[in-house]
Amino acid sequence: MTIIMHKPLYKIILALCIAVGLMALAKGGYIQLKAELAQILMQRAWQQATYTHQLQRPWSWADTHVTGIIRFNTEVHYILDTQSARNLAFGPTLLAAGDALGGTSNIIIAAHNDTHFSEIGSLKIGDIVEVESLEGVAKYLVTEYAIVDEGQTGILAPTNLPALTLITCYPFSANTFNSSQRYVVRAIRI
Repeated sequence: MTIIMHKPLYKIILALCIAVGLMALAKGGYIQLKAELAQILMQRAWQQATYTHQLQRPWSWADTHVTGIIRFNTEVHYILDTQSARNLAFGPTLLAAGDALGGTSNIIIAAHNDTHFSEIGSLKIGDIVEVESLEGVAKYLVTEYAIVDEGQTGILAPTNLPALTLITCYPFSANTFNSSQRYVVRAIRI
């Protein structure tokens, strides 16, 4: 059975397909542009915070502040002080269950594994992670890493020593959303 399409209808369908494709490309480009602009605004907010010694919002309508910088391997990221799905899209965030940057207990930072914590899986025992806050730079020595179920909340517990806990979704290369596994790196301040 052969379907014969009239030339005007063919042109309309073709134009519609091209328009939908262009809109999809534009949306993807918009998201990338928004992410890049956010990093510039977060950098600017951190520079202002170090100058004034007061945390700054990266943009006027933000419900979060840039509270510091985390550095490991080749990664350097600005840390936001309020964890939410929206804020995780822009960078690593402090979990409310943990201590503040520079604290003496368990500082907990989470980020997405396909963006801001894309290199977290390459951290090994003995590696150094630096966290900069308004109080200065603290160095942490990686002491362990593990894959845990998201329900294992022991990793969120306070610690007797100044510690840093980094959390991201696992597995790294999976195209799945809402994984119940987490990759956790624990480090102690040196």
